[in-house]
Amino acid sequence: MNKIKGYKWLDKNISSLEGKAFLVSGSSSGIGLAAARALLYKGAHVIFAVRNKEKTLGVIKQIEEEIGEKANAEIVLYDQADFSSFESLIDQIGERKIDAFILNSAIYYPKPGSESKQGTSLTFHVNAIGTFVLADLLTRHYPSSRFVFCGSIASTKPKHGTFDYYVNKNHNNRWNEYGVSKMAVSTTMTYFLDKGYDCHLTAPGISATSIFGNYTPFMRKIASAFLNVVVHKPWKACLGEVMCATASLDKGSYFVPRGFQISGYPVQKKLPKRFRKYQSDLVSSLSNAGYIVKSDK
Repeated sequence: MNKIKGYKWLDKNISSLEGKAFLVSGSSSGIGLAAARALLYKGAHVIFAVRNKEKTLGVIKQIEEEIGEKANAEIVLYDQADFSSFESLIDQIGERKIDAFILNSAIYYPKPGSESKQGTSLTFHVNAIGTFVLADLLTRHYPSSRFVFCGSIASTKPKHGTFDYYVNKNHNNRWNEYGVSKMAVSTTMTYFLDKGYDCHLTAPGISATSIFGNYTPFMRKIASAFLNVVVHKPWKACLGEVMCATASLDKGSYFVPRGFQISGYPVQKKLPKRFRKYQSDLVSSLSNAGYIVKSDK
């Protein structure tokens, strides 16, 4: 087997994953792709949950060239912005055992004014509501699996102390929408953790990915140059996700980059109390909007 970037850390910290299966959402690019590559390198079966099949076939081929062997990978199609596709995702997975779901799919900076069919900003719709709705379905169908949520150091409290201000609305700047959406993801993790599921959270820091795709060409060039100098690459940013998905951990673990939590290898920290602060508000806001299906559990 050839070596990939980060192989020394992976070989030291992650045991062989042969015989194990993982699903990574949003894995055709960025941190999700890097996490899928790392899992494949360690011998896992990896399910790429994505929108674009052709693009993903291309990245799987590239991974095979990097590791020097056939990748134990498959593709399932869904769209995190289209909740009607979630049942199809589950149908494609079937009743097999999935060791961990890495709920990585998110967007950072869509075109100004981008919104869902429901009128929510696309960022909040995909990152916050989409993650909750998908996790709700997955925990019902795969209650014994592990669930890894991807938060952010940019997480910020919602305006006026309520997520209701963001559900079915699109009137905030994109940076605020992103920060609040990531607070919602972290809050979502605590909600399902408190329901008894094996949930874990990571904040990957800042990575040189394609997050600035909708900036102007000049700003995109400046931002990319800055990121490439001062922050870590996706192969390192993904390691918190990989650790949460594969290591022997107590429920509710939280991994961030070392130091100032911007870049570096992952280290475990205590789960911040603030992520539970808005739990009841998030659940109430999504329930009132009809996004939560009542559960007996």
